[in-house]
Amino acid sequence: MLATRRNLMAAVAVLPLSACPTPAPASIAGSDPEWDRLCAVYECARRDMQDRMAAFNERERGWAAAGGFAEPMPVEPFLADNAASMTSAELVAAVRSPGWVARCESYNADVAAWNARKRDAERVAIGEAEDAMTKAEGVATLAFVAMRDHRAPTLAALATKTEYMAERYGDDYEASEAHALIADIRRLAGKEA
Repeated sequence: MLATRRNLMAAVAVLPLSACPTPAPASIAGSDPEWDRLCAVYECARRDMQDRMAAFNERERGWAAAGGFAEPMPVEPFLADNAASMTSAELVAAVRSPGWVARCESYNADVAAWNARKRDAERVAIGEAEDAMTKAEGVATLAFVAMRDHRAPTLAALATKTEYMAERYGDDYEASEAHALIADIRRLAGKEA
């Protein structure tokens, strides 16, 4: 089972390129074989993650279309029909009354039990697909980080790295991603000067 970060990284490091259904795109080819391998591994992991996400989404839609978890949520208790016209002292007394406290405790227990039943039903219906998707997301993330942190050997490789980052994060670049790009840009700019 790929449960730990170390096991996931080991899987990324030894993943054979033959496991990828198609070769890496020509746009990522550079003068560094390790860069090419990391990009190919990430591309393979990314495609696997997308396939597993699609399978999960399909299973989830099918479950929802079939009615999903149809049990209604417990109804929250009301303090009183005339609560809006009560004075502060009357509201405090009503909230502190043993009957109200007991109804609230009962409601909270009912909601917790309802949530547990809903989680169990979802687990039966979509758990396997969700587990596969989560595992694939972990592998893809580790493959992405390995590719991102490796120095881009060419401007074309840097463009590929940037495209992958934009696809993965949109406009939400973290500082570490921005620093990785800046370091590559400065290094490659120095080569061309």
